[in-house]
Amino acid sequence: MSTLITIPNKTVTYSEIDEVLNDFIEAKAAYDTVVEKHLINQLTSDSKQDILSTIGAENFKMKYSHTLVLFDDAMSVFNNKQLPLFKRLFKNRQSRITYFLCLQDIIGLDANKVWEQYKNLTKRQALIVQYSNDGTKIKILNS
Repeated sequence: MSTLITIPNKTVTYSEIDEVLNDFIEAKAAYDTVVEKHLINQLTSDSKQDILSTIGAENFKMKYSHTLVLFDDAMSVFNNKQLPLFKRLFKNRQSRITYFLCLQDIIGLDANKVWEQYKNLTKRQALIVQYSNDGTKIKILNS
């Protein structure tokens, strides 16, 4: 897929995601501080390179970077509400990150029904799909 996407991208495993996201959010905060306070000339070349390589930028010309995080086969994210990753999805404050969770299952969903539920979500809600013998139910999870 990286050949189709011309923006910087990074692929990591679920076991690495907490550490990678922590480092990434920290580097984005450093980037924002450097840009907002015009500190580029005060950084060492190593510091510049560390920040830029972590967030996938080439320079400090972008005022604000926005990040897309795609979780492939993300059913495991919702298995345990105590997982740091699950909590992070609802505490995503001011980091300009949009999370996309790809849920893969053999049971099809009505796209119109899912879309109607999705478009009415607020910032601190998520769609939860529950399967049972009684049928598939889509619920809204409030944080």
